[in-house]
Amino acid sequence: MKYQDGSEIRAGDEILLDGGMTGIVLCCFDSSEYTPEFDYDNWVDLFKTGLMVDSDQIGLIYYSEPDLEFELVSRKK
Repeated sequence: MKYQDGSEIRAGDEILLDGGMTGIVLCCFDSSEYTPEFDYDNWVDLFKTGLMVDSDQIGLIYYSEPDLEFELVSRKK
């Protein structure tokens, strides 16, 4: 999955969501890339594509497609 500017969304990215909320991309199911704390095996049978994002404001959010409002805040190195 990609941001509007064409750059790849990566696990560990901090992103700006709708309504000024922020979140951390825990998993990119399309690429099977996930953060160490994400239990990929527990979710992979449910989702084959999309993103799992953890937001402090509302918890876990699954996106089947990138939201047009997604904006990269910082990238984990």
